[in-house]
Amino acid sequence: MERLNHKDFEKFQGDWNLFTKVLNTKNIIFLYDLDGILAYSAEKVLGNFRDRTGIDVRPYKIDSWEYLKRVAIENKLTQQIIDTSEDDWYNSGVMEQARRYLYARPLVKLTVSKYGAERNFALTSRPSSFKESSKRWLIKEIPKFPVKNLLIREEESSYNGSEFKIEKIKDFSPLVDWIVFIDDSTDYVRGVLESGIDNCLAINVPQGVIKPDFNHEHLIVIGRHPGQMQSMYPLYKYIDIAINDKYDLSHQD
Repeated sequence: MERLNHKDFEKFQGDWNLFTKVLNTKNIIFLYDLDGILAYSAEKVLGNFRDRTGIDVRPYKIDSWEYLKRVAIENKLTQQIIDTSEDDWYNSGVMEQARRYLYARPLVKLTVSKYGAERNFALTSRPSSFKESSKRWLIKEIPKFPVKNLLIREEESSYNGSEFKIEKIKDFSPLVDWIVFIDDSTDYVRGVLESGIDNCLAINVPQGVIKPDFNHEHLIVIGRHPGQMQSMYPLYKYIDIAINDKYDLSHQD
């Protein structure tokens, strides 16, 4: 795979020494979010909205949780469009059509090869009705990923997405030295870090122009590549550097 030059993504934010220490721990697990980390879902959802309305919404412009609804309101679209503006996020057929991010496969291959398939999980806030379509997507798009390690809410679950992720991380906490939780949602990351799980390193890769408005000693923030399909290249790059000891990034400008 050709690695494109990239000079202007946001720099690594957080404790580099802790990051490298955690990634060089043997008893570790990785919890990958699906939408926004492995799956380029925003491309499909925003593309559908753009086709319906003619409004130029783009993933790099996302600035809030209900970005499309806000855009619909600001542009004085019909109430029906406003009410359904975010619906594609909850449509399993639309989600299954999403492309993977360009560096999703190399990233998962890297962590599976280094730590073992049994230590790599997909932790998603998708509802239980997405279970089979999510499995099919993983088999097709990320074949190195152990599809049995898909963690998704069961039909009878009373948890919302954030609660589900927190509880799953709590379940893993006593079993390993470190948990690496990778998610695009600043809200989910904040919830996990504030839940008091001492051995969780949270890597936030926010969408669009969203930034976390909080600090935590276990928070790592990594910017996206401006070429949207390549968004996960910085995440891949820094994990590769940390586990293969390629460069010293302890003292960045």
